[in-house]
Amino acid sequence: MLSPTSFHGLPAVLLRAADGGRATIVLQGAHLVSWIPAGGAEWLYVSPRSPFRPGEPIRGGVPLVFPQFATYGTLPQHGFARTQGWRVAAESPGGVSFHLESSAATRALWPHDFTAEFAVDVRGDHLGLALQVRNSGARDFAFTAALHTYLSVSDIAAIRLDGLAGGAYVDRANNDAPGRETAASLTVTQEIDRVYTDVAPPLRLTDKSRVLEISQTGFRDCVIWNPGPQRTARMADMEPDGYRRMFAVEAATVAHPATLAPGAAWEGAQSLRQSA
Repeated sequence: MLSPTSFHGLPAVLLRAADGGRATIVLQGAHLVSWIPAGGAEWLYVSPRSPFRPGEPIRGGVPLVFPQFATYGTLPQHGFARTQGWRVAAESPGGVSFHLESSAATRALWPHDFTAEFAVDVRGDHLGLALQVRNSGARDFAFTAALHTYLSVSDIAAIRLDGLAGGAYVDRANNDAPGRETAASLTVTQEIDRVYTDVAPPLRLTDKSRVLEISQTGFRDCVIWNPGPQRTARMADMEPDGYRRMFAVEAATVAHPATLAPGAAWEGAQSLRQSA
């Protein structure tokens, strides 16, 4: 069931599954800001210092990164999709999809015609997210994208992520230096900002007694990010200790940009499942 609501004053919709799972999505950016599995607790982190103003990005939840990841291009950081107004396109039991298409405002930043669909599905202990992009113009274009998923954790020092052992990565916190994961389980003791390439899901996040299985399709890369104390201190939209309560595991296409011919479509998805 879908019902209108607001989130810190921003227009939003509340999605409730028949089994009690629920999600809240802000219409600006089709921005998922809350996911609570049936009988569970919140899995997404949103900074209380986010501006929550029209046209400004929310820090946390699942920002939609399109058509540019980070500063890898000439567009504003992470592109423009996360600050555009999306509309509800369709509703189903436990699911909702949102639509965005190119406009004069987007073409002023990025001169291509496109349509984008973002689908959210909530069932029991599962959250499904899918982003589809279609080239509705007359010439090819390339883009990078991500589901910038901020997970809520008890303490960054308490978490462990399995599934990346042996994987190659680009270290964005170290001038994009190449590296390879040598740890059997990834733990976080300082700022981390890595693009792991050609990731083979699933990943498994353990946070004390909570476990989350994370899978992805279409997206070939996975971004792992926590800003650490020093970088967080320079972020106006984060509490000084906010880094301790969040851990970003982002399904992404960064090292492998997607290229679409006219009429062609691309889709990437991320699946989160709370394990017993």
